[in-house]
Amino acid sequence: MQQNEQFTLEVYSDRNARFLKRYFSRRSDNVYIYKGNRKECDRLQRKAARRGYSTKLYKSIYGRSDNYRKIFFDQKGSQEVYRCVYCGRTVHKNYITIDHVIPVFQLPTDKSVGL
Repeated sequence: MQQNEQFTLEVYSDRNARFLKRYFSRRSDNVYIYKGNRKECDRLQRKAARRGYSTKLYKSIYGRSDNYRKIFFDQKGSQEVYRCVYCGRTVHKNYITIDHVIPVFQLPTDKSVGL
C-alpha cells in the first residue's frame, strides 16, 4: 500500500452530533464523509464505532461523486437505450443504474478496506 493513498470514510447517522460536525463534511441527510490517509481514517472509524455509528471505509479512487450518473451519460453522448450486463434486457437511460452498464464486480477491490 502506498503512503500517500487517499481513503474515504463514510459515517451514517440520523442524529446531528458535535463529533460529526468536527471531523466530517455532510454529504447528504444521513451521510457524513471524511477524506484522508489510512491511519487517520482508521482512527476516526474507531471513534465513530465507539459512539455507535455505522461506517464504511474505502480507497477514494473507488468512490463515486454525487453526480457520477450525469457525468457517465454526458460522456456517452446521445445514446438513449442501454443493455443491462446482468439480465441482457434493453433499458432506457432514465431507468437504468450505472451498475447495470458497468458492473460493480468489475471494479478493482482491496479486501483490506472492506469493499
